[in-house]
Amino acid sequence: MLALRRLSAKARSGASTLLARHATNASRAGLPRIDAATAIDQATRERFDADGAVVLRGLAAPEWVDALRAGAEANLEGPGPLCDEHADAAGTGGRFHDDQFLWTRHAVFDEWVRASGAGAVAARAMSSQTARIFYDQLFVKEPGTAAPTPWHNDTSYWHLTGSQICSIWVALDDVPAVRGLR
Repeated sequence: MLALRRLSAKARSGASTLLARHATNASRAGLPRIDAATAIDQATRERFDADGAVVLRGLAAPEWVDALRAGAEANLEGPGPLCDEHADAAGTGGRFHDDQFLWTRHAVFDEWVRASGAGAVAARAMSSQTARIFYDQLFVKEPGTAAPTPWHNDTSYWHLTGSQICSIWVALDDVPAVRGLR
């Protein structure tokens, strides 16, 4: 599942863009490229404009999900300097891992950002010719981890303005709703 979310009108006031610049027409690793024109038709674009979010189930092919899962596992073994372990910090046990800028350290995340077509999907949803990456982020909450996942608003720490701002969220595992945001 892939979800696009636009920042609220209140949070938009300038002209910045973010997320997923696309550089090539085909994936360099032989992974399938997402066809933005097929993924974002006029009705989807209008729904995105009206609601600020759309869910595009099945957009990331299983090959991409498997590759990104492997990248997530690699990051768990060798996290970056901005990694947070939320369960450790909360003293609750289990593992709730959060890391950023994976695309600068892991080839599969760089491939996703630059060649998967996700950037073209973001651009088309925003009725833009291009989209640029601001950052990527990985959350891994292992089963049985007691640390809650609080509802939050990304705009408090994004420090961006503009009406052409969206985020792309890709689920790498099926998770029951009871384990979602609270």
